[in-house]
Amino acid sequence: MRLERGRERAATLEELRTTVDRAIAGLDQSLAIITALLRIAEIEHSRRLEGFGEVPLAALMREVGDLYEPIAEDKRVTFGSKLQMWRLCTATAISFSRPSPIWSTMP
Repeated sequence: MRLERGRERAATLEELRTTVDRAIAGLDQSLAIITALLRIAEIEHSRRLEGFGEVPLAALMREVGDLYEPIAEDKRVTFGSKLQMWRLCTATAISFSRPSPIWSTMP
């Protein structure tokens, strides 16, 4: 808008240059703010990534399998119940596994 107004209102070349210089300064300031915001986002993203760790899935799934095996062999338990028990066993194994940095950084 500053450039448009300057183009319409400038009576001399010097007034137009002054308008353009002010617009450039405003754009430079906006660019500095955007750059700072992007840098802050990059730092926050890096911090979030540092909170993640490797999860030993093979060991976790063996643990779940050990918990689930007696239930899976029971002929009286329906497929839906077995699925619910599998979920429960998985959740239990996860909750009793060694705490990981990922859990401490999650909101």
